[in-house]
Formats: sequence, C-alpha cells, structure tokens
Amino acid sequence: MPVDKDAHGFILKLLRLLHERDLLMFLGYAQIEFTANVAMFVPIGVLVGVLFGRRHWGWAVGVGFAASSAIELAQWVLLPGRYGTPDDVIANTLGTLVGALLAGSFLRHQARQQQATDAVTTPRSEPDPTGGIRI
Repeated sequence: MPVDKDAHGFILKLLRLLHERDLLMFLGYAQIEFTANVAMFVPIGVLVGVLFGRRHWGWAVGVGFAASSAIELAQWVLLPGRYGTPDDVIANTLGTLVGALLAGSFLRHQARQQQATDAVTTPRSEPDPTGGIRI
C-alpha cells in the first residue's frame, strides 16, 4: 500500500506524457519520491535550526536522522504492507540538512542586519583630545 496510492497513477501518466515529448528524461518515479522525501523534512530542519541556532545546526541533522529512523522503523514494525528503506532515511536527513542550512543562512542574515542597525543607531563618542592622558 503506497502512501501516494491516490497520486501514483497521475504521477506515472505525467511522467509518460513528459517522456513522450523528450522532456525531463532523467526524471523517474524514484527521483520524484526521493525529492518528495527531501522536501517533507526541510521544515523540520528549519524549525530545529532556528531553535538551536547557527552554532548547533548539526543537532538539526541529528534530530532529522533520529526522527526519520524512528518513522521508518515504526512503518516496518507497525504497518503491514509498508516498509521503511535506507533511501528514505537518507532523503529525509538530507531534507533536514537543507532546512538547517536555510535556517542558518536566515539567522546569519538577520544578525548582520542587526549589527548594521546597531552601528547606525549607536552614537559615537568624540575622540579624547588628550589621548586619554590625565594631568
């Protein structure tokens, strides 16, 4: 029982239509499934990346790997007719990495904007004409 059982036929028809016109010949069902798994976990990477911050983005990848592994194991153990694959864990973890990198990029940009704002709004002190020497 595939998760995309309702969309499976449509995806295959769309691929056939594209391939008949020599479009996206490299694209097959496996690539679409892999890409969908990556995309599904990008928001998790963004969320965990923002929560842990730029310096700890590796935790986001670890959380994504652990969550994906738990999901795939649960599918294998609890859902008859479903099976987890290492490819799914790899794709999901990759999606988490992409999300964490996006979050890190956003946080870095935000920090730079804040620094620029602080530099403009912070009054500069006048230089000491005595060079700091007190008489």
